[in-house]
Amino acid sequence: MVSYRTEKDIHILSLIGSILHKDSELLKEYFNGLFEARVQKIIIDLLKTHHICSSALGHMVYMENRLRNYGGEIKLVVVDEDLNELLEITLLNQVFLIYKTLNEAIESFE
Repeated sequence: MVSYRTEKDIHILSLIGSILHKDSELLKEYFNGLFEARVQKIIIDLLKTHHICSSALGHMVYMENRLRNYGGEIKLVVVDEDLNELLEITLLNQVFLIYKTLNEAIESFE
């Protein structure tokens, strides 16, 4: 499941449970809308995520690259050891800044 909210000028995307291919298409649509609106601050909250498919990870990387072209950034919030290991194995921990709490991620934008 995917839910969205905005806090200040930061768009927070919370991914809950297992994020499968069908969910990744929703992510892609959401990211495209944010890009068209020129949103620069995005946090992806993975605190309640147990699994994320490769296509969802691909959409996240693609959006991060697009955002960087005009000064934007995506930050991740992750505590699950398996997800952290996945991010390390895929070297995505070098693409995204990763935080342990949502508050830390929000504060890092200030």
